[in-house]
Amino acid sequence: MTAESVTRLPHRFDAAALVGVLDKIGLRLAANSAEMLAGGVPLQAQGKRFTVPQVDDALSKTRLSISDRLTVKTAMVQNGLIARAA
Repeated sequence: MTAESVTRLPHRFDAAALVGVLDKIGLRLAANSAEMLAGGVPLQAQGKRFTVPQVDDALSKTRLSISDRLTVKTAMVQNGLIARAA
């Protein structure tokens, strides 16, 4: 599945759905992120962070609405997946 095929977010957009969306748009977390999440390990504890330009570039390749793109970014911030600027 390519990033262009991502046209909308899942109805229930929780941390597990976020992992799925990030995988589809090319922002890869650990190979076992879904299992770790199911085991109670929060995404922020998994140690992977993305820069804002990386996120913007990946989202620009989708067909998501601006509102959905902001939802993804908000979920990433809430889960500690966006790196702070140095």
